[in-house]
Amino acid sequence: MLSTLAIANYRSLRDLIVPLRLNIVTGPIRSGKSSVRRVLRVLAATARGSVIASLARAICPHGKRPAR
Repeated sequence: MLSTLAIANYRSLRDLIVPLRLNIVTGPIRSGKSSVRRVLRVLAATARGSVIASLARAICPHGKRPAR
């Protein structure tokens, strides 16, 4: 079981360390709440063995390719 979540340089999150005894994530608009959710989803996918598809969704959540 994970006891701490550490995120560095992902989207708007530069250096975040959170003990995982949380049930809810709150904060002002554009503070990184959705980024924390995405990281947790990627970690869960890794545990299930489907990390490639999860990373693809994290990069292109609506199925659209980023503009070049």
